[in-house]
Amino acid sequence: MFTNQSVFDLASNPTLYWRLNGTLVSSSQNLIQSFATSSSQEIRLKAKIPGCENEIIKNVTTVLPGPLSNFTFTNGCQASPVSFTNTTSGSVTSYSWIFGDGNTSSLSNASNTYANIGSYDVTLQANNAAGCQNSVTKSITIYSTPQPDFSIGLPPFSCAGSSSQFTDLTPAPTDSNITNWTWGFGDAANGSSLVKNPSYTYATANTYNVSLAVATNFGCTNSIQKVVTISPSPVAGFSNLPACVNQTTQFTDASSGSIKSRLWQIQSNTFSTANPQYTFPASGSFPVVLTVTGNNNCVSQASKNIVVPIVPSLDFSVQAPCADSPTVFTELTTSVDPSISKSWSFGSQGTGNGSPAQYAFSSTGTYVVRLNSTRQSGCIYSVSKNVTIIAPPIADFIPSIDAGAAPLPVSFTNNSSGANSYLWKFGDPGNSTSVLVSPTFVFSELGAYNVELSASNSVGCTNRLSKPISVVIPNVDAEMTDFFFVKEPKTGSLQPVVKLLNRSNITLTNPIILLDVAGGSGVSQQITGTIKPNQEISQMLDLKLVPKTNQYVCAEVVVVGDTDTFLNRRCLSLSGEEVLFTPFPNPAREQLNMDWISIDGSAVTFQVLTSAGAVSFQQTISSINPGLNRLVINTSTLLSGTYFIRFRDRTNDRTFSLVVLGN
Repeated sequence: MFTNQSVFDLASNPTLYWRLNGTLVSSSQNLIQSFATSSSQEIRLKAKIPGCENEIIKNVTTVLPGPLSNFTFTNGCQASPVSFTNTTSGSVTSYSWIFGDGNTSSLSNASNTYANIGSYDVTLQANNAAGCQNSVTKSITIYSTPQPDFSIGLPPFSCAGSSSQFTDLTPAPTDSNITNWTWGFGDAANGSSLVKNPSYTYATANTYNVSLAVATNFGCTNSIQKVVTISPSPVAGFSNLPACVNQTTQFTDASSGSIKSRLWQIQSNTFSTANPQYTFPASGSFPVVLTVTGNNNCVSQASKNIVVPIVPSLDFSVQAPCADSPTVFTELTTSVDPSISKSWSFGSQGTGNGSPAQYAFSSTGTYVVRLNSTRQSGCIYSVSKNVTIIAPPIADFIPSIDAGAAPLPVSFTNNSSGANSYLWKFGDPGNSTSVLVSPTFVFSELGAYNVELSASNSVGCTNRLSKPISVVIPNVDAEMTDFFFVKEPKTGSLQPVVKLLNRSNITLTNPIILLDVAGGSGVSQQITGTIKPNQEISQMLDLKLVPKTNQYVCAEVVVVGDTDTFLNRRCLSLSGEEVLFTPFPNPAREQLNMDWISIDGSAVTFQVLTSAGAVSFQQTISSINPGLNRLVINTSTLLSGTYFIRFRDRTNDRTFSLVVLGN
């Protein structure tokens, strides 16, 4: 510092000029000057009044090096420490800080907390051992520290599961702007936000420590923490039955919690009841929203898109609509909403399920058939048709022959009714068929064949009939199982009746019956018709006998190729006595046949005697059937010659001569 000691009249108020090395540096009363170097300096002071001036020159030859004061800082915030960093260079023994708010410090790096906002001049003075002092002054601005505050809305704006609204209530500073907000919502999810007035959804009801930190555009920050209460919310939910066009849909509230009111939004309609019903007039996707309000005013909302499917065009087909046979019903509907089940009502006759479904109507007529189709959506639709049930075809045919030797041609006479098409299956190894009305088929190989006729009408109804055809090696064997007379009461004449059994493996056609009257006159009659294998028939003959002195009558069935003719014959005694027939053949070689008619089945004895009277054969038969009987005697063991046959029963004793031929 250079002190002005000039003398002048105070009233003259001279102008002062301080020059350093020729350069004007100040016009103050005293000069405070820092020297950048320690070299010699020229100091000039000129005092000047109008018309007069005076100047003094002094050389400062010794300039000691002093400290170069300086410091750095950042503008601060009210009530927050501001740090000042000392950047002074040179040798320094002490420092002095003046902060402009009345506070000072002697630390090298100082800090100061300003209680009020505003601009302050901060001076740093540095002193060295030589007594040199140097100082620097800088201006600092202190800005407002924000005072954060916030609020949360009352229910329904502070409820679990719904958005809670937070509002920043921090007063606006007069010297700055709040530019940053940092929220911490205090839940387990560590929810946060950086907006001024955020909304946040808490998962559960509870109390939470919510913090808000704010910052101004000058970096001044402050924070606050408050306890907020999140109230429990009801849980909205609902269920519904399938939604179908023009059908009532039932909606059921499934919400939980203490609920005081409900509001349904279905299309443009609203409902406040718990379980409303609604009818959708068209197909589509329609949002349904249920809003429930709890007793604490908390609100919950549930929504669904209700899909109402397009109504399918139901249709079904009818196949083979004939009485007493299964009529087939098949759903024909095509839809993006597929069918999952079907039920049928067949008029008042019965019901069915599935597709295709079958039902046999017991009689002809027109019936209302109804199909109820349940779709994948749960919608149920129905369609009805009048179905006419007609009489079914009846398959019937007669084969010209049903058994015989190969090759066996068989003509089939079709006697079916109500049919217009036919299919014959002959059951042969080649699976031969025919569509003729009455075909002929040749069975060329031995075997049993099942011939089937399918008779169909114009609506697809089919009736089937099968009959067996046997191609065999013929074995003809007829048996007369009974022979008796029917007496005419007025005339006393006798009309014979025979029973015939076909033991053959083929059908017998038109057999002949021979009547032998006591070995005298004989008559015959043909029985027109057929006798199937194992079939037995009874036939009254078209003739009558007048009882006279005839001893017996025999009836015999005559069939070409019969293998056992004894069973073909039956005899009746007209005299009431046993009848003994002449033995045959006579002469005999291999065997001798003895036939007799027994009246009551009493025992008989046969003897074969040699011409000398010795017994060669004897047999007594105790079990005898009334009627014709036969004993076959083996003569192959007898020597050639003449023998006698003796027959004895309870009333007869007769002898016949017999010639045995040698073997």
